[in-house]
Amino acid sequence: MARPIGERRVEVLDFDESDYYEDGHGIDGNVPNHTNVEEHIYHQRHGNKTAKGELAPSGIVQAIESGLARELNGATHVMVNGSEIERTKVTGRFAAAGMAESAEKKKQSLKVGRAKTKEGMSFTPFSKAGVAKFQEVAKGGEDPAKWYWQNHMETGFDEGTISGKEMAERTAHDIYREIEMAGRLNDGSKIAIENASHTLPIEVFLMEAMGDEIEKDPVNPEGTDAYDRMGGSFGPADDYEIVAKTDENGRLTATMHLRGKEYRVNLRKLSEMSERYLEREKQKRETAVETPA
Repeated sequence: MARPIGERRVEVLDFDESDYYEDGHGIDGNVPNHTNVEEHIYHQRHGNKTAKGELAPSGIVQAIESGLARELNGATHVMVNGSEIERTKVTGRFAAAGMAESAEKKKQSLKVGRAKTKEGMSFTPFSKAGVAKFQEVAKGGEDPAKWYWQNHMETGFDEGTISGKEMAERTAHDIYREIEMAGRLNDGSKIAIENASHTLPIEVFLMEAMGDEIEKDPVNPEGTDAYDRMGGSFGPADDYEIVAKTDENGRLTATMHLRGKEYRVNLRKLSEMSERYLEREKQKRETAVETPA
C-alpha cells in the first residue's frame, strides 16, 4: 500500500537482506559470490534540524534533492537505515523518495524498504557532559567533530561517552556487512542502501577506514592536517557513495566516491575493524553475565 512522503507517494515495503540473498555466499561464506551484482551504498548526514532536534522543512528538501541527484544505474530496491534518533530515519525516507522519483522519471521502479535502526549510524552513548562539551566547542567557533577526532579517538570524553575509534569500528561493521552482502545477492541484482547518520560517526569512520587512501590523493591538498585533507566535517545532508560490485567470476570490489574523488575500499581493513567491534561486543556480553545486576 502506498503512503505519502511529503508531496510524493512511494511504495514502502517490509523487506530486508534475507528476502533476496542466499546464506553461505559472500566473503566469509562457503561458496563463491554471486555474479554481476551492483550495490550503491550511501552514507549521509541528516538534513537541517529544528531547535527541538527534528528534521526541519529545509532538511526535508535537502534529503529529497540528494536522492534525486543519485545515479542508481537501474537499482530495483532501496533499503533505508538510520540511528535511533528519528531525524536520521526521516532523512533516509525522504532521500529514498527522491531516488524513487528519479527512477520513475526514467520509467523504472524502485521499491523502498521501511527505515530500520543500525547502531553504526549512531553517535551514542554520549553522556550529558559530553554533549554539553561538544556544544561548547561548537559555540566557541571550533568544529566539534574535528575536535573529537583530535582529542578522543582512543578514549571517550568520559566513561559515559564512546571513543572515536569504537564509533568508527561500529560503523565499519555495518558498512562492511553491506558491502559483503553483494556476494550474497542473486545474480544480476542491483540495489541501493541509504544510511542516514550524524556528524562524527561519518568523519571518524572515514579517517580510520579510508585515511591512508585519502592521503594518497587528498580532497583538499592544502589542508593542514589529515582531517582537513579529507575535506573536513560533513554539512547537513552531505553524503558519499560506495559502489560494491561482483564481476562475472564473482570477484567483489568496492569503490568510494567522496567529494569528487574516487578511492579503492580496503575490504581487509574494514573486516579487521568489524572484527574488533564484534570482539568488544562479545566481551561486554560476557562481562554482563559475570556481573549480573
